[in-house]
Amino acid sequence: MIYINLVDGDISWRITLAEVLTAGPAVANGKVFVGSVDGSIIALAAEDGQELWTSAINKEISSSISASNQAIIFHTSDGT
Repeated sequence: MIYINLVDGDISWRITLAEVLTAGPAVANGKVFVGSVDGSIIALAAEDGQELWTSAINKEISSSISASNQAIIFHTSDGT
């Protein structure tokens, strides 16, 4: 995953996650959210890419993630 600074186009950080990502990222409140094939939602710090937390949904995240100031919303492979 690569995070590019919109001000100057420079790469701010680049990381490799152990999980295979299936959901496009969303950004809100200084965090980047991604979803994985194994059913995890992963929150990263937008500043440096540090992993902040992981939430086990246990179903493949099959849509892009939408984020607001208070929640994230996504679709899983079984329709939930």
